[in-house]
Amino acid sequence: MAVPSPLRSRSRIGGNVSRQVRIVLVIVAANDERFLLRADGIHLRCPQFVLSVGDLAGDNLAELIERSSGQHLSLRLTYLGMLSSGEPDGLHELVVLCALREMPRRESLEKLDCHLISLPDMRRASQPIERLDLFEVAAQWRLVETSGHRLFAQIEQALDMGMALLASHVSEEDELRGWSQYLDGRTVGALSTAQGLLAHVHAGKHGSVLDEMAATLEAIQNPDGGWQVRRALVGRPSERSITESTCYCLWALSEAGRTATNATIQKGVTWLELNQVRDNGGWQSAVGSSQPNVVATAAAVRVLARFGRHDAAERGVKWLRSAQLADGSWAATSGTNGSDASGSPAYAAHAILALRANGVASEDAVVRRGCQYLRRTFDPSADEPWRSTSVNAVVDDKTSARMEFRLFATPWVLTALCAAARNIGDPMVYVGTAKLLALQESNGAWRCMLTAPGANTIWAVHDALLSLRSVLDASTRDLAAIALSDQREAERSVLQEAIRRLLLASSASNAHRDVGRRWLFRGWLSALTAAVALLIASQAGLLHGLQSTAGLQGMLTTGFTVLIAAIVAIAPVLLAEEYKLWRRRRSSN
Repeated sequence: MAVPSPLRSRSRIGGNVSRQVRIVLVIVAANDERFLLRADGIHLRCPQFVLSVGDLAGDNLAELIERSSGQHLSLRLTYLGMLSSGEPDGLHELVVLCALREMPRRESLEKLDCHLISLPDMRRASQPIERLDLFEVAAQWRLVETSGHRLFAQIEQALDMGMALLASHVSEEDELRGWSQYLDGRTVGALSTAQGLLAHVHAGKHGSVLDEMAATLEAIQNPDGGWQVRRALVGRPSERSITESTCYCLWALSEAGRTATNATIQKGVTWLELNQVRDNGGWQSAVGSSQPNVVATAAAVRVLARFGRHDAAERGVKWLRSAQLADGSWAATSGTNGSDASGSPAYAAHAILALRANGVASEDAVVRRGCQYLRRTFDPSADEPWRSTSVNAVVDDKTSARMEFRLFATPWVLTALCAAARNIGDPMVYVGTAKLLALQESNGAWRCMLTAPGANTIWAVHDALLSLRSVLDASTRDLAAIALSDQREAERSVLQEAIRRLLLASSASNAHRDVGRRWLFRGWLSALTAAVALLIASQAGLLHGLQSTAGLQGMLTTGFTVLIAAIVAIAPVLLAEEYKLWRRRRSSN
């Protein structure tokens, strides 16, 4: 599994003459998700200390950080890795992530003026927190470090718990067997039964249950080829076929082994094609609805692509492209009906899945902008990283029957990201998956902001299981990333060692250049000083002996002149060095 460790460099290492390195510590507590920060006036900053480049020549980087933290801060730390490097203010800087080996005593924290603060509290803090983005990355890294090895086992357990819930809540109504929306064990719904069948497929469970539920779906198909919503309408009942219900039933029958030549499938696909809005290519939830709907259109495109009806699916794709909003999102209907339309991660996820199902590349501009929108709306601190939403639509204008479609956003977004070539190696997918697992109840159901307390809804179970299956499939497409985890760890160690050596080489090179510049500068000043001294001596008549023809007098005068020049050139340098030594002795005393 790839560990998120974004090593960022703010500037080129080796661009100054500093022979010191500032070590900035992002320190996470040993047993929780709080970070250790140090008060500095009105600011809260990461603990830090400065090392000379010579210190880097001994231990490797991890040992150096751990040893120096004890010496400078009296903290016992475990080095985890680098978060950033550069020269933000002309001084070499390394930002590293560490974990406390043991919690410091209260008096030790007070002595250091340090505080333990959680990431949510940092976001709400009145005092400014420097480099908050580094703490976001560090929290995701820490989550992977502490629970990454358990994630796949947790997913398998979640799948089994979801299956146990559905197995204990099968409904029987007349001669039908299936499920109801709230798993009441008495009524059978079309959409709910399709979702229950699909949940089994997502969990990897096959067998006679799929045939039983497929038979129920075939039995309750409407004469026009579509499927109604039997039990979950608001207001008076209606037997009108619904796009979303029809798409789920066709999807479920396909997973149960029904092919495009099956009579039930043919009737359902024909109903979808006949009810496509001809002037724009979208779909409404029901015939007679006011305008095309993003979720209905996305569902129809996915099903038609599954059965090879690409002409109708391509017209739906064209409508989805035109419905994307300027920020990369999609609204409930389309982006063409007024500027007040607001997007939702759930709608964007459905649209991206439809585009990918019909062969649109993950590098396509529409898909890429949609994924960028999902990344911007990701909130790792929330129980649901992407906010769920619902849409209430009239499905029968004669009876005023309405259907409230509840969209559990987080699992649909994870499914869409996996379809767009992301996997568990993406910190956003990893954190989203971990959050989704945390939303499962002890009885196997899933809760979200749209479920009532204590309610068991089959749509939430289906959506979660679909997402978990997508994460598993996307993360095992390339087993080399998992198989090479030890090599990746070795690679990270080599990278850290290379940076340590680069700092040493860089500073040594700068030091040599600095020494050369200093001696060149001193030589130039000495030459100027000697020239001035000779000029003064000449004006004073001290050098007239140089003009004498007497050999002895000329030699003495020449020697005297050279001695004057040497003394005048060297004396300032000697005096400056003596002054430095005197200052050092005085400061040490």
